[in-house]
Amino acid sequence: MKKLALLILPLLFLIAIAKESNATHIMGMNITYKHHNGDTFIVHCDFFRYCGGSAFNNGTATSAAGMSTSAYYYIYCEDNGWQTSRNAPADTIKEATPICAELNATQNSCVAGWQTGLLGIQWGVYTDTVVMDSNLFGGLECDNWMFVYSSGARNTGVNYVSQPSIVAYDRLNIAQFPNNSSVQFNSAKPIPFFCDGQTVTYNWSAYDPDGDSLYWELDTAWNTHNTATNTLTSITYQSPYTGPQPMPGTTTINHNTGQLNFVATIPAGYNF
Repeated sequence: MKKLALLILPLLFLIAIAKESNATHIMGMNITYKHHNGDTFIVHCDFFRYCGGSAFNNGTATSAAGMSTSAYYYIYCEDNGWQTSRNAPADTIKEATPICAELNATQNSCVAGWQTGLLGIQWGVYTDTVVMDSNLFGGLECDNWMFVYSSGARNTGVNYVSQPSIVAYDRLNIAQFPNNSSVQFNSAKPIPFFCDGQTVTYNWSAYDPDGDSLYWELDTAWNTHNTATNTLTSITYQSPYTGPQPMPGTTTINHNTGQLNFVATIPAGYNF
């Protein structure tokens, strides 16, 4: 059974109460891997970019940086601390803005531009093929690996302090499970938006290619991964928010199905 902590798509918990800052455009990140054949694995890095606009900043339009042509991640050996940096070229750039088609040209800041658009989100998929053999290992023995995708900083948010960095990671025990693949996500629109006061039931549509069962829980969002000590540092939540309760009201999740339930609520004193 694989335990799935829902820190992989952190935007879902932050977007309804996020405020845009000129310092960054990062809305969320994710990393997954699939066994291809032999020692070869395909790694996918997902990057969710806010295109700017007037949403999340009380109606004031702000600019945002563009989408990169590549993503850097690293493969870290938990047995001895060895690591190597990898460059994943851009595979596809998808539209992830939850706006109906007839309003796309004027309301989507990715299309209309940040000066006139309301909001827009792009989904960048970066792909790398990596051979996990002795050439990668540099002659070192390693059984336990981490695929780590990180960047700084998050957009300014109401439910956490400052603009912490983002860390997404997956683990692989290549000695016991040499053909293993990580959990994959089927969501066509993984960045959903909901109306204030709306009762929401949402599911990431995750599955495991190996047929393993999944266990779901809400966990903290991570800020950094320290390669010297192999430790993860949590973001600092703004009271009363926490990882298991990242939104106003009560958030619950079904550990067996991943079904998330909450009421979408705009925090007091905030408006668009």
